[in-house]
Amino acid sequence: MLLAVLVAAALSATPAPPSAGASAPADGSYSYTITQNGNDVGKSSFTIKRADVGLTVHETETVTPYNFVVDEIFDSETLTPKAYTGVYARGTDTSTVHAAFDHSGATVTIEGTEGTAPLPNPPGVKQAYVLEGMLMSGFAMLPAQIHASKATQFSLIEPRAVLQFLAHVDPHPIASRPSGVPPSDALLSITGSVNVDEWYDPATFVLHALSMPSQQVLITLTK
Repeated sequence: MLLAVLVAAALSATPAPPSAGASAPADGSYSYTITQNGNDVGKSSFTIKRADVGLTVHETETVTPYNFVVDEIFDSETLTPKAYTGVYARGTDTSTVHAAFDHSGATVTIEGTEGTAPLPNPPGVKQAYVLEGMLMSGFAMLPAQIHASKATQFSLIEPRAVLQFLAHVDPHPIASRPSGVPPSDALLSITGSVNVDEWYDPATFVLHALSMPSQQVLITLTK
């Protein structure tokens, strides 16, 4: 009798809602202005969308004289990258680069070029994230990725250059807050091939500003 009561209770219980995945910026469009030495040099616009294949990002960016289109898929639960495609154009010259990711690192292929280029994670490093040039899709996802993985270091992948660097998360970041950045923003500082400071909303993980001090680059959210 007791068993029957327990089974009936289990069948009548409300099912638990499906997991919404790791915390990350909400679905929608985000636009950024890129300045260097105080001068406007480019713009980036990207969209985030959660889908069956994972969290997807599509970015278009112009930094004179270059145009970029990036599509990346992330695991919804861990925010680790699964696949990356970047189209890099300057005038009529275009190259298309693909990267596939697994637990060991990344493998890069370039259309029109034979073979593949493995970019394995350094010993002891479990995460690999794409951060390349001034492309915002990677940088905008990074605060949420670090929050999800708790990583103190990671493999920094530059697909177009077919390069991998060891990057570190500064445990005690100190940087000058750009004008217009909300006082409640958190700071994430990364040391790697280029040192980067990122200010983001700790509740939504939306990136408000990114600074590359050595290059005098400042990238800010416009909408």
